[in-house]
Amino acid sequence: MKKALSLVAAAVLSLSVLTGCGGSSYKDGNYKVAYDKEDSKGWTAFVEVEVKDGKIANTVFDYKNAEGQFKSKDEAYNEKMKSVSGIGPDEFTVKYAEQLTKNQNLEKVDVVTGATSSKDDFEALAKEALKLAKDGKTTEATVAAPEKAK
Repeated sequence: MKKALSLVAAAVLSLSVLTGCGGSSYKDGNYKVAYDKEDSKGWTAFVEVEVKDGKIANTVFDYKNAEGQFKSKDEAYNEKMKSVSGIGPDEFTVKYAEQLTKNQNLEKVDVVTGATSSKDDFEALAKEALKLAKDGKTTEATVAAPEKAK
């Protein structure tokens, strides 16, 4: 009987340790990270990650200008970019965000054809947002914009 109880206790302890290690290390909350300056066209990239029950529940990726307008909603910009690369911010920002939410892993976010440099922005900002989510720091943060920004 003692041996059986010891085995059960060991099994329960092992399961709780494995569950703790295997579970998400994100803390619930909303995490937003933006570049510290705008790019050469006047847009500042940002990512917002919402965590619920320790998992990424929603992700937003976009660019905002000084007037508070979003690049994904700028019809002229979208049309011009689509004519050159076949895709616009109204599509690729959503695709990057949806991949992170679905896969729960930044390394599993694939490049969207025609929006390669925007993936660099998304990865840099999402990486920082996920660091904040691990620490539970819900204050908005900024990171240094890459050299391609003005």
